[in-house]
Amino acid sequence: MATNLVSTLMQFVTPDLIAKIASALGLDRTIAQKAVGAGVPAILASLASLASKPGGAQQISSALTQQKSNTLDSLMNSLGSSSQTARSEEGADMLSSLMGTGGLNALTSALSSYAGIGAGKTGTLLGLLGPMVMGALSQYQRRSGLDASSVASQLTSQRDQIASSLPPGFADKLRDSGFMDTLDSSMRRSAETVAATARRASDMSEAAVASSSRAAAATAQRAATTWPYWVAALAILAGLGWYYAAERESAQVAEQKQTPPPAAETTGAGTPSQTVAQLTGQLTNQVDGMRTALQGITDSATAQAALPKLQQMSSELDKLSNAAMQLSPDARKTIATQISTAMPAFNQLCDKVLAIPGVAPIAKPVIDAVLSKLDNLARA
Repeated sequence: MATNLVSTLMQFVTPDLIAKIASALGLDRTIAQKAVGAGVPAILASLASLASKPGGAQQISSALTQQKSNTLDSLMNSLGSSSQTARSEEGADMLSSLMGTGGLNALTSALSSYAGIGAGKTGTLLGLLGPMVMGALSQYQRRSGLDASSVASQLTSQRDQIASSLPPGFADKLRDSGFMDTLDSSMRRSAETVAATARRASDMSEAAVASSSRAAAATAQRAATTWPYWVAALAILAGLGWYYAAERESAQVAEQKQTPPPAAETTGAGTPSQTVAQLTGQLTNQVDGMRTALQGITDSATAQAALPKLQQMSSELDKLSNAAMQLSPDARKTIATQISTAMPAFNQLCDKVLAIPGVAPIAKPVIDAVLSKLDNLARA
C-alpha cells in the first residue's frame, strides 16, 4: 500500500518549525500553524493536479531531481537569517513554474484570507513551504527507492486523501480566489466535496441556534394569545433564556482550552444533543490539552505528575468518540478530517516524549490508548 503523502509531509511540520516560521514572519504561532496546515495540502493538491496533465509528471520529476539531500536543513537554517528572502523568492519561482503564476497568486489570496495575514507575508510563507514540500517528497523518494515518476503517480492516486486534508473552510477560499479553476477536474471535484461537507456542518450549527430562536418566539406568541399578560411575560423571558443558553453553549467551547470539555451527551434514542461544530471544537480542544500536558513532561517525575490528567482526558475522549459515532457519515468525515490534520505533529510529539529516559514505562499505556482512539476517529 502506498504511503499517505500528506501524513509523510506533515511529519516535517514540527513544533520547532512552526515556532521558527512564526518568529521569522512576525506571526502568532497559532496563526502560523493554521497557515502551514492549509498551505501544505494546497501545494500537494496542485502537484497532484499537475501530475495528471500531459508533461506534468516530467515537470515534477525535474523539480524533485533539483532538490538536494540537505534541502530541509538548509530551509530551517535560512529562517530568520539574511538568506531567508532569497530562499523564499527561489521557492516562489519554483511554485510558479509548477502551478503557474495565476495559480500561485490565487493560492496566495486564498491563504491570506483564510489565515488572516497580509498577502506579502503569505507570499513569503508559500515561498518557504514550496521547497519544504518538494524537499520532503525528494527525501521520501530516496528513502523508498522510487523514481520521480512513481512519486507523481502516487500524487495522482491520492487525490481524495489530499483533498480531505484541506481544513474546513479553506476549500471555499480556494474556490473564491479562482485556485480551483487551476486544478484538473478530478482534483477539483474532490476539493469541492470537502468544501460542501464543511458547509453542511456549518449550516447544521447555524440551524441549531435558529431553531432555538424560532421555538422561543413561538412559545412567546402562544402565551400572549391565551395567557394573562404576566404569564406571557414569563414565557418570553424563558424563551430568551433558551436562546441565549444556546449562544453561551457555543461560546463556552472557546473558553475550554485549558480544561477538559464535558462529554458530548445524547438525548432520546441516541440523537446527538450537540452540533457537529461544537463536537469538533471539543475534540480539537482535547488534542490541544493533551499536547500541552505532554509538552510539560521532561522526566519520569513530570510524567508521573501528568498521568492523572492524561488518563482523565483519555476517558473524556471515549465519551466524545461515542458521540461522534452517532453522527451522519458526512459529519463524521468532517471530524475525521480535523483529527487527521492534527495527528502527524501529535504523533511526533508522543514519540519524543516516550523517548525521554524513564517516561515510557509510566506514560506509554495511556498515550497508546489515546493514539488508538484518535486513529479510530481519523478513520471514521
